[in-house]
Amino acid sequence: MDQLERGEIITGWLVKMLLTVAVLALVAYEVISIGVTTFALDDHAREVARAARDAYRSEQSVEVATQAAVAVADRHDAEVVALEDEGEDLVITLQRQAPTLVTHRIGPLEDLTVASVTTRITWQS
Repeated sequence: MDQLERGEIITGWLVKMLLTVAVLALVAYEVISIGVTTFALDDHAREVARAARDAYRSEQSVEVATQAAVAVADRHDAEVVALEDEGEDLVITLQRQAPTLVTHRIGPLEDLTVASVTTRITWQS
C-alpha cells in the first residue's frame, strides 16, 4: 500500500466520522431544544395560572382572568390554548413551538416540536 492510498483511506474515514458527529450533534440539539421548551413551558403555565387566579380574586371576572393569563403567556411566547373553569379549579393549557433547526420542517415530525402543558390551580377561594 503506498502513501497515497493510505492518505485516501484516512481522509475518507475522517470525513465519515465528521459527518456522523455532525448528524448526532444535530439530533441532540433538536431533542434538547424540545425538552427544554417543554420544561420551561411547565413553569410558565404555573405563572400564567397564578396571574389568572390573582386577577380573578381581585376582579371576580373570568374575562379579566383570561386577559391576565394571555398577557403573561405572551411575555413567554406561549399561547393559551384553553382556559377552563372546573368548579374551584382553573385549568390552563399552554402551547409553544420549540426552536428547532430541522424537525419543525418535516411534516410527520412537526407535531413533536409543539410543546403543550396543562396545569390546574385553585382559584375560587
